[in-house]
Amino acid sequence: MNPSRFYQVPRAAYLFPGITKPESEGPEESIRQWCAFELIRVYGFKITDLSFECPVKVGSRNDLRIDIVVCREGHPWIVVECKKPDHKDHEKAMAQAISYADAQTIRAEFVVYTNGAEWHVRRKVSNDWVALPSLPALAHSESQERLVDILHALYETMPLFYKLDEPLTVAESKCFLSLMQVFFNGYNPLTVDVTDSLRRATDNLLRAITSGDTWGGYQMGKLAHAGREWECYRKKVAPDEHERDVDTGNIFRMEMSTLSHSLRELVQTSPSPYSAEVLLLRVDIALLDYAVENEMNKAFQPLTPAIHHTFRAFLNHLLITRFNTCLPDTMDSDMVTRMKEYCESSWEVAAKNHR
Repeated sequence: MNPSRFYQVPRAAYLFPGITKPESEGPEESIRQWCAFELIRVYGFKITDLSFECPVKVGSRNDLRIDIVVCREGHPWIVVECKKPDHKDHEKAMAQAISYADAQTIRAEFVVYTNGAEWHVRRKVSNDWVALPSLPALAHSESQERLVDILHALYETMPLFYKLDEPLTVAESKCFLSLMQVFFNGYNPLTVDVTDSLRRATDNLLRAITSGDTWGGYQMGKLAHAGREWECYRKKVAPDEHERDVDTGNIFRMEMSTLSHSLRELVQTSPSPYSAEVLLLRVDIALLDYAVENEMNKAFQPLTPAIHHTFRAFLNHLLITRFNTCLPDTMDSDMVTRMKEYCESSWEVAAKNHR
């Protein structure tokens, strides 16, 4: 859920008029007023949650002010940096917002940068600022549908949670990968914000891997579909690069290790290393490397730790950004045990159906 397009707030309706300085009531102030109204209208914040011109000390500078701070339970939670409509240096503005959020007196969890046309959100997860599609809403009219979304997501992920991070037999590995394929196929509330081309590529790659122990026409056809989807994504994120030949015939002859190398290039050049798309690319790389190992051994192999680790990171990101929760740490044995107790029956049903 994102704000509506920029609109001009009438001067008489300005929030906190005593704080706004007359000389600053120009384009940037109009952006701030629109942003404040949208924080209230879209995300459910109260006007008492918002503060303008909040002082902050960054390094040796103690004369800085934050455009908007949104508080939760009296503590800074979101830092908002507003710029003029013609501001183009988005990365610099986001870095400025992050420096404010990281300040000792602020320690905010979310940052937003906007110029009225752009709306960029990041959340601090561990020590990384992760890009998000939107801020979490405190309240909205679709709460009942949201519960259905959560139940739907859990239904398809519970058996995966049960075997995540565990050594698997060959039969269990086949079942786990088949469940991953179902997870990426079609609509899923957790993957709804993931770029469609990457989701479809992963779906096709998993179909190729799980369809047999030896690679034939069907598997290579699915790999061809995956290659075309990866190329669609590459052209979207790197439109200035030279166009690559991705016709079906070449894809048929392209080894999986070559595809893996090309995806590694995308990961290494991405400006957002902790985005859902990059985390999914890491899953795809692990799956391709696993498929190469299967081909070399001419037989299906147990899942590699790399698949578990990359898929865990991807799932964790989706849970944080979509439902404001996360997987238990692998070192927290009590929480892991409790989670697996809830998910065990789901795995048993899935394994039986797979057999």
